[in-house]
Amino acid sequence: MKLEKKQTGVPKKIRKKFDRIFLGMIFGGAIGSILGITLAPKSGKETCKVISKKISEFRKKINETLKKDTKKKSKSFFQKIISFLKKSKIFKKK
Repeated sequence: MKLEKKQTGVPKKIRKKFDRIFLGMIFGGAIGSILGITLAPKSGKETCKVISKKISEFRKKINETLKKDTKKKSKSFFQKIISFLKKSKIFKKK
């Protein structure tokens, strides 16, 4: 009895190709990581400091952008509500 397919229904040829590609990605990532660490121009501590500084700057920029966008949207929203209330009978002055 030949087992050409697993329970997933994927042919054996395609599984082999996928396995090779997956192993290639694993080995490539490992080799790249090793080379990156060994050939890095700075020490690990310095690199960590630089990365954390960049992340901190990025967070600040994101927070500033979100605050600006939120303020603009909330102002616009409240202006629409006020104009609606002024037009309606609810907010008219006597």
